[in-house]
Amino acid sequence: MLLFRSTDTVVSMSGNVTDLIERRFAPAVADLAEVAMDAVYLGVGAGVLTFQKVQVQRRELQGRLEQFGSQVFSR
Repeated sequence: MLLFRSTDTVVSMSGNVTDLIERRFAPAVADLAEVAMDAVYLGVGAGVLTFQKVQVQRRELQGRLEQFGSQVFSR
């Protein structure tokens, strides 16, 4: 008489299931990782551009204030 042992079934199936999951989802996970890295690069790039824009605006304002100050104090 053969007895059904669930642990044997789970152990023998787990290797097949793991291989199946890896074959099906590994490319998707790799693509997702690539998209995530692209998003990080875009975020960093946008941050750098924003910082540079703010620096330019600060320098322009500083120049205008210096001109205004020199006009006020020259009177």
